[in-house]
Amino acid sequence: MGTIPNDIRRLLDDCELFVAEILQDEDLSVSAQETRKILLNNFAVVHRGNPQEFPFPSSDFRDEDGSDDNRSSSLGRSAPSDDASDYQDDGNPESFFKIVQNLM
Repeated sequence: MGTIPNDIRRLLDDCELFVAEILQDEDLSVSAQETRKILLNNFAVVHRGNPQEFPFPSSDFRDEDGSDDNRSSSLGRSAPSDDASDYQDDGNPESFFKIVQNLM
C-alpha cells in the first residue's frame, strides 16, 4: 500500500491516540495544553498530506474548555475536525520547534 512500514504506522497511530484521547482527561498546564494542540494539528497535517499512507481521518480537536459532548467508552478514531489551528500552517516547520521549546 504505502512506503511507511506497518510498525511505524501503528506507532504513530498509538502516539496520536495517546495525545488526542488519553491526555484529554489529564490536568495539563497551559504550556502542555498548547503543546498538545500543536501535536494534534501536526498529526492532522500529516494525515492530510499523506492520505495514501493514512487512509483513516486523524483525531478531532476538542472544544477549548475540554468538553466533549460525544464522549464514549470506545477508543476508536473521532471524525476529522474542520477547525483551523492557531499554532501552525500546513507544513510550517517552526511549529515543531515550539513543541521542543514548550517542553524545556
